[in-house]
Amino acid sequence: MKKLLVNKLLITLVILLITLNFANGKEMVAYESGIYSEQQPPFYQGFEIKLKGWASKLSGSTSFDPTASYGTIRGTAFNNPQVFDLEDVYGFGGTKTSLQLDVRKEINDKSFGYLSYFTDSRKSQVNLVSPLAFVWNEPSQPGDSTPGVTYLTAGSNLSTAIKINTFDIGYGYYIGKKYDRGYVAAIIGIRFNNLAVDWTYSGALNGSDVYRKRGASGFIGVEGKYNFSENLAGYLKVNGGIVGGAGNRIGQFEYELGTNVKLTNSLHLELGYKYADIKAREDIGSKINMKLQGINGGLVFKF
Repeated sequence: MKKLLVNKLLITLVILLITLNFANGKEMVAYESGIYSEQQPPFYQGFEIKLKGWASKLSGSTSFDPTASYGTIRGTAFNNPQVFDLEDVYGFGGTKTSLQLDVRKEINDKSFGYLSYFTDSRKSQVNLVSPLAFVWNEPSQPGDSTPGVTYLTAGSNLSTAIKINTFDIGYGYYIGKKYDRGYVAAIIGIRFNNLAVDWTYSGALNGSDVYRKRGASGFIGVEGKYNFSENLAGYLKVNGGIVGGAGNRIGQFEYELGTNVKLTNSLHLELGYKYADIKAREDIGSKINMKLQGINGGLVFKF
């Protein structure tokens, strides 16, 4: 499914590039013929601030390797199941709105810089209808030796809290641009990832455990914008990157697709769809896979 989405996005970008190159070619012909004599007005060079809400649904799973060596073991070990769905087992579901903030500045007519911040937090509480096991990587009780694994039986009460923070510092270079048509740009940057999971449980076993994964990862991608009219444009942004090696890593792939409506010269409205795939893994084989997807929209302020 992910491969199909990426292929569709790449086809969209190719079409956008062809359109821009064709437009630039027409501009050159007009210039050489003496029809076009005035220089295009400068591309927007002010600040741009986007404040958006992302109404997304969380899906994914956690998993563990029962043959791995754990420093601490709580509960009675079992081999199956090994993968636990965030919705069916943990009880996550529904839609929650989270915050996305972007700040962008044109450096010159060929490049721009930007900062981006995203935060999301979710909680669930269930009475387990099937066994569950999870791996934690930070001590939460006296005498803990990490990494540890906790085994819970059916009938246990489980509360889970997940919090995600990402902060991006990026640089974009225009590989195709026309003032009245739009642009395509290559982007590169550093993403600071912060993933936190807290478990609290009671029943045959009582206690709490925590998982933390942090790291700065490089990322690359592309973004584009096409102006359908003076007041309506479409935009696309795709990027991804991972940090770590071998079995120990954290990474994120995401794309955003939508429309931009000009309300005034200094205020625009954006509405679209955003998808993010976040993965964390430990050397011992435990994994946390999360997908966030849903409607994304808000205001764009230009100064």
